[in-house]
Amino acid sequence: MTTDRDKELIRERFEASLHTYDELADVQRRICARLAELCGCGHEVRRGLEIGAGTGFLTRCLIEQWPHAKWFVNDLTPAVEPFITPQVADTQIEYLWGDAERLDYPDALDLVASASTVQWFEDMERFAQRISGALAPSGRLLLSTFGPENFREIRATTGEGLNYLSLSELCVLFERTGMRILHAEEYTETLVFATPRDVLRYIKSLGINSIKKTGWNPGRMDDFEERYRIMFPTPDMPDSPGNDGITLTYHPLLLVAERMCT
Repeated sequence: MTTDRDKELIRERFEASLHTYDELADVQRRICARLAELCGCGHEVRRGLEIGAGTGFLTRCLIEQWPHAKWFVNDLTPAVEPFITPQVADTQIEYLWGDAERLDYPDALDLVASASTVQWFEDMERFAQRISGALAPSGRLLLSTFGPENFREIRATTGEGLNYLSLSELCVLFERTGMRILHAEEYTETLVFATPRDVLRYIKSLGINSIKKTGWNPGRMDDFEERYRIMFPTPDMPDSPGNDGITLTYHPLLLVAERMCT
């Protein structure tokens, strides 16, 4: 369960990573590009909400697709505004800062979109109900999150990690609110790093650390590195035979759902 204190830590870590996020978040950027492909040119959007905009990867795609819509853009921290504002010139936009699980959502929305955010939420069932209620009839949800294989290496070597839903569980969650699943997909993407410490630096630079504050004393770090190298090696890299890297797995889930007319 993600508490208010956890979300404060999430906010602090993401704010600290803003100067490195765009450079390193290639997986997140590709997820947003895929979501943009799934948007559907035939769907009319006059009022849209983005939850967890971050530095604006998905924001830009949405506005390019529907430049004349009124957009409500949310993030946990207003520190992202300088990253988003240059991308949304001449757009009707209203910022809604704060925890998206606590916000009052606008109503009669034609689209709610969110990329790589809801895995941090405390109560996904309530979130699904609220989103369904905020959508207009035939309004759509465009969503990405992560599945159980996400960062499996970190969970196995530290015992820490988020509790992820499977794709089928995610679909059932929204179907129970009266929504129809139009598209659902999942895949894994594996990154290779030279050392386990490089993995930790990468995660920290994106602000996507575990919601716990971990004390890395020398003994724990040595144990982490040894376990990681043994459990998650990659084949010899062509340019460095005999000097294997190690893996880090992403498991994106992507969903498009529509509120059914009643």
